[in-house]
Amino acid sequence: MKSQILLTMEKSLPIHLVASKSGFNSTNYFGRTFSRKLGCSPTVFRKTNIKAP
Repeated sequence: MKSQILLTMEKSLPIHLVASKSGFNSTNYFGRTFSRKLGCSPTVFRKTNIKAP
């Protein structure tokens, strides 16, 4: 899960590529799994944890 979080925080990488690089064949399944573990979707996590320059 740690590598998925780090990849999600890389805002230049689309979520579907984060899912793929994390070993998920389905972006939807990645999102559900991420949400179950962290309590929010990868997109919401990215928006709330990455500050704009």
